[in-house]
Amino acid sequence: MEPSLHRLFFNQPGLKQAYRQFESSLISSKKRKNQHQFLVNCLEEQVCPISFGFHKHRQLGYSFPAYISEFLKERIKITSIDCDSAYHKVRTNSRNLKFLSPSDHIYKLLSRLAIGKASYISAKHKDSHNKKLTSLCRKSVWSKFSLTDNVANLSDQILTKYELEVLGLGVNFAMKPDKSHVLDYIVGFDKFMAVNDYDKDLLCLKGVLLQGIMDCFKEDRGLPKRADKGGKLVILNQHDYDTKALNMLADRETYEVLTKNPLKTTATEFNKEARKIIGNDQFNKLRVFNPQLPNFYGLPKIHKEGIPLRPIISNRNSCTNKVSKWLTDILSPLVGNFSNSHIKLSEDFVDKIKGQNIPNDRKLLSLDIVS
Repeated sequence: MEPSLHRLFFNQPGLKQAYRQFESSLISSKKRKNQHQFLVNCLEEQVCPISFGFHKHRQLGYSFPAYISEFLKERIKITSIDCDSAYHKVRTNSRNLKFLSPSDHIYKLLSRLAIGKASYISAKHKDSHNKKLTSLCRKSVWSKFSLTDNVANLSDQILTKYELEVLGLGVNFAMKPDKSHVLDYIVGFDKFMAVNDYDKDLLCLKGVLLQGIMDCFKEDRGLPKRADKGGKLVILNQHDYDTKALNMLADRETYEVLTKNPLKTTATEFNKEARKIIGNDQFNKLRVFNPQLPNFYGLPKIHKEGIPLRPIISNRNSCTNKVSKWLTDILSPLVGNFSNSHIKLSEDFVDKIKGQNIPNDRKLLSLDIVS
């Protein structure tokens, strides 16, 4: 504080007290706003502040029962009224400070000093509440079921909190982007909750899931795809995905443009050849009726520069779908049993070479197939 202002502080009757009252009310007002926002955030995140003293619901297996939600709503109403009251008190003390200040310049200077100090204290107070909220969220139901850190948003869209939480549940919660499937999705989730009735944390998920579904139906939303590796869920712009896929299909050394639909001819030829190879009983099980064309799609390689797509051809419900399953059932039990060179995973390879002495004139090579 400047020397001249310091002398004025003590020489002007009531000015020091008026300043302290204004400063104190300003700090109190900002803290009440922080508290109000903290409670609003707790309600949105469905977490209960520790200061409420409600711990029995956790012991009973409930994460966020209705009575805590109602209690929070009441506290939010009370803090909102407190914020209004504190604001009016700031206005009153501000007018009193202006009345006692010898000039408008002194009043503005004192106001800036008080606002600066109140803002500094409020920032620390707000940071403390943010840390509390983060700690509560880590212990909430979402830390158990929704892995929002596993969602990589590479689109131009900003995902809402609800969308992130739904996507964080993983690709098994995916559905076709059509409003007609919403009811099926809700019924399916109800069945999922029924199967997991032992875990009451699931009961608070539906409200967030429904909101997330509605958010996903907005126009120009990103396209969710499972990452090629790592298990992440990647959100791409529809245009970017289409461009990458079409550029890949434009390779005429790999893909050929067909002039007519080969589905009917392929199904006929498959049934004809299958009848020659296998017996009638097995043929009747593998015979193709109303098959579908194989479906092309790409999985984004987020671990590579430019995020290229790995081409995948899905043969589900195609001509070879049944016979593929049949062969899989026959061959799967043999995998890894008739050859010691079979490797399941990278960890399996590491276990097999432990203790192996590799001569200096030898090298280990890793080969990859380029699709």
